[in-house]
Amino acid sequence: MPRLSFGLVCLYGLILWMGIYLLRRQWSKPGLRYTGIGLVVYALILPVSTFLPASANLSPMAAIPAVCWALAVQHLLQIDRSTSSQLTYALTWVILVLLAMALLLLVIPQTLIHNDGLLFIVGIDLLSLGYCLTLITTRADGETLLPDALRSLTLAIFAAGIFGGQVTGVIVLQGTTPALQMLLLGVITSAVVLTHLGPQVQQIVDRFTLAGFPMHRREQAELRAVAAAVSRQDTQFDWQSLSEADFVRLTRRALTSLNQWDRLAASPLLKLPIIDERLLQQKQPNSTLVRVAELQAVLIEQIERLRPINGGSSGTSEAWRYYNVLYFPYVAKLKLFSLRQDADDLSPETQNVLRWFRAQVPERTLHNWQNKAAQIIARELLEQSRLTLTAHEQERPAAAPKSHLSI
Repeated sequence: MPRLSFGLVCLYGLILWMGIYLLRRQWSKPGLRYTGIGLVVYALILPVSTFLPASANLSPMAAIPAVCWALAVQHLLQIDRSTSSQLTYALTWVILVLLAMALLLLVIPQTLIHNDGLLFIVGIDLLSLGYCLTLITTRADGETLLPDALRSLTLAIFAAGIFGGQVTGVIVLQGTTPALQMLLLGVITSAVVLTHLGPQVQQIVDRFTLAGFPMHRREQAELRAVAAAVSRQDTQFDWQSLSEADFVRLTRRALTSLNQWDRLAASPLLKLPIIDERLLQQKQPNSTLVRVAELQAVLIEQIERLRPINGGSSGTSEAWRYYNVLYFPYVAKLKLFSLRQDADDLSPETQNVLRWFRAQVPERTLHNWQNKAAQIIARELLEQSRLTLTAHEQERPAAAPKSHLSI
């Protein structure tokens, strides 16, 4: 009768958590997405290799993580070209380890795949690898990892401990059976998955319970998104220490996430002095939700400044290209190249711009123009932040000096 060891069950839960955490944290990042899929599949290999006979061929299943990690390497190389030199060394090691793991799963003998010791060693390496990869990616985005990861891991352990502990108690008292072992794995899997899908479940519930209250549903979604992103904020972020290339990359990411409050809530641009200045002028509370709204307003204002002066309401000339490539996909929320985009409800001017995009602007050109426009906005944000900081520093000596006289 197959028997799962306690260590193998714990390793299964940890690797499954790491894989789902990578997928949940940022599905849009191909490097994290492929690594997360590879970790989830490898986690499933652990119990499968225990329950299947030693003669079973696990090569097809083992090939999936190898392919995923090879795809992750491809996208990590793209990150390597766009990040600062501080991350290049770490990225190189992560790429080498990913390739080594992929080759290991493809070339080791089938009898060793069923070896618990080998699976345990590889699993520990993969946990470390997943952590390093997420750390590198989050640092490139100006976010922090440890608080969010610890929060997620604690919730997963808490849920798995409560429900899995009951099954473990039955196993201890009455002995193990294949059915109880499979039930234990199923309970742990459900606990880990549901702790990550909580916001999605709440969103589905709100869709039915708040169907007649769209404003309430939208506000609930925004609050959940901001609350989930607070633990990703880097409180030690120093915008003045960034290179111009890094600041441009963060600005480009913020523009892409203009209508995604969870992304904006984790953006390091929330720490810019111009946000503080706007809050003071408007006498707004210094909360994450308010800062996200202000950052969104600042970015939209910067996009509007790209509009040509005295150029009319819209246009498709060269002077309009930087404004068009940011305004219509991010502010107007148009899917420029999607055939599902309904143009009947759009104004004639917008329809003309949409036809121009589809007929004369290839996607590669669109991305190049967006990068250039983000560079212009980033430089403007940097200049405004420096001027704001200088103005505040000049105001400090002007304050009334404290009296040192004692009576």
